[in-house]
Amino acid sequence: MQNTDGLFVDLFFPELSWVNRLCGMLGGTTEPNEEDGEVNLLKRLFGGGGARSGDPDGLYFYIRHQRTGEVIQVRLHRHNDLSLADAEQGYYARKVIVGQKSFDRLEATFHFDKNRRFVSCDAAGGELVDRAAYEVSHAGAPGSKS
Repeated sequence: MQNTDGLFVDLFFPELSWVNRLCGMLGGTTEPNEEDGEVNLLKRLFGGGGARSGDPDGLYFYIRHQRTGEVIQVRLHRHNDLSLADAEQGYYARKVIVGQKSFDRLEATFHFDKNRRFVSCDAAGGELVDRAAYEVSHAGAPGSKS
């Protein structure tokens, strides 16, 4: 049986035929999901759905800005953002962080062991805090999920 899911797109929008090929490779279609009525293509492509679900390579850290008190979420990709440290004893990642309340820059260096497990963080102009502090600071913010 021939798959005709992308026939409309291929006929009337030939420049978008790559969308159908990509959807086929991801095991889906460009059609809405009948279970929940949403198009899940973008979630599959870009890992939507939150910090923890569907993001196995994301490492999340929270830095409190010393001057403004803003807590900023920082995401590191376990494989793309980590660089091999000197003497190959572990990994590190440097991030320049800018919050929404201030345009002041924070520079943080994250250190990991040779198995890519977090060891320490040096944050110039900020301090490492836990997720709970981030959630408390963003509890009443516009656009937050309450």
